[in-house]
Amino acid sequence: MADDLTDDALAGVRARFFPGAYPTLDIRPGWYSIVIDLDQALAAIDPDYQLVQVKEKFGGLRYYIEFEPDRPRPGFDDLIRAAEQRSERTCEECGSDGALAHRGSWARTLCAADAAASGFVPDASE
Repeated sequence: MADDLTDDALAGVRARFFPGAYPTLDIRPGWYSIVIDLDQALAAIDPDYQLVQVKEKFGGLRYYIEFEPDRPRPGFDDLIRAAEQRSERTCEECGSDGALAHRGSWARTLCAADAAASGFVPDASE
């Protein structure tokens, strides 16, 4: 489980949610470090950026921030894209190396052990 430093860092991420947005991270613990690292990198560029949503979709991380056309943020898109790509090879449950796996139409990124434990089948192309 998450330690106190991780809990504090995740609380900081949740505090960034746009007013009126539900401040939940709809991801599993294996991706916590990805989100924490991304938050720190984005905050170095714009300490006041705000989140709209953080979730898993189609087995990958999705990190949505508020859009302000008059406030340029060089590097934001690249950092978010890199974190989303990192999630595609990181187990959502444990954070070890993972790959896309399916159970019916549901897709998740999991290591072999977590895939087997939850009835997911790794993609043949992985």
